[in-house]
Amino acid sequence: MTKQLLIALLFSISLYAETIIYTKNNIHAFLPKNGEISFKLAYQAMNDTLDIFNVKESEFSGNSQNIDSLGAMQGFDIGIGYSFYDDFYLNANINQQHLQYSSSTLVNTNVDLYIRYNIYSSTDLAFAIDGGYVLNHAKDLYIKDINTINSNIKKIAPDKDIKISADGTTLNYTGSNGTLTIPLTLEPYASIEDTKDDAFYFRLLSSYKTKSFLFDVFAGYKQINIQYTVDTSLTYEPELEEEFKNNSPRISNKRVDATLFMGASLRYQIDSLYTTFGYRYNNILRIDGLEEIQENHIIDLDFLYSITPNIGAYLGFHAMSNQFNGEINYLYTQYSKTSFDHPYGYISIGTVLKF
Repeated sequence: MTKQLLIALLFSISLYAETIIYTKNNIHAFLPKNGEISFKLAYQAMNDTLDIFNVKESEFSGNSQNIDSLGAMQGFDIGIGYSFYDDFYLNANINQQHLQYSSSTLVNTNVDLYIRYNIYSSTDLAFAIDGGYVLNHAKDLYIKDINTINSNIKKIAPDKDIKISADGTTLNYTGSNGTLTIPLTLEPYASIEDTKDDAFYFRLLSSYKTKSFLFDVFAGYKQINIQYTVDTSLTYEPELEEEFKNNSPRISNKRVDATLFMGASLRYQIDSLYTTFGYRYNNILRIDGLEEIQENHIIDLDFLYSITPNIGAYLGFHAMSNQFNGEINYLYTQYSKTSFDHPYGYISIGTVLKF
């Protein structure tokens, strides 16, 4: 049982009035009543106190920097949904996460917009289909930790024997002219820039409900466009210009992936407390050479307390077997894939309003 699985032991939302109320967990074939608006606001976090299974540092123990902050994260989540024409539901969501990684902060902004159509609905059974667009966009990430830079250099230029000194002032380069020790005029860095992925997706949903239970199943397909640029200060050093003349200073890449996904959730009500357990499976279809980790198992366990019929407060956790695999798709490249192939998760706390 991973840390995130336990950390996933606390999170969901759904007020059960006369109709289905959308909040944190909004993958339902039943729609809210016509004209209803729902709004959610949440704070998300991962740190050493929450990381009781020590998974967030599992891939970073060889770095020279203080690893206590590695994998720490904080962020926010804002969403709004509107039901109209009885059979349609529109949802917009923005999520931003600040993830501590390699002596820098990876800032990812996620935007998700979808429209859902209810195909059939009775008292206890419903079927729906939705389609949407999702975007992940990263702020440029500059890595200055020397051990991490040396590791990235090996990924960027695997055919060259290059190593920066521990103090960052010299570089040892072994080439056709033997081993050279070259003073560095620029502060060493490696960076990932111009990074984003966006996708269109569709999803089929089915839901069954009783007075106390709501059970949902879903499956879908996502087509993903990914782009990023890898750069290093070494390619701009005058004394290294000749050695790097056959290499582009910036390595840009674009590719297309796809994801097949499916999942289920079960919600149970006890008076004003609503508990939801959710599971999702991602099967990522990648290009040749990027096929090492193609799966991700994701678990959510959420608790919502209905303070009033229109206000709810919730606490919960999101856990995954492979960090953001199939969720933030640009993270998985030939340069960074090993850094993110490990369990991860985070806690969320927030409020839900309906009008």
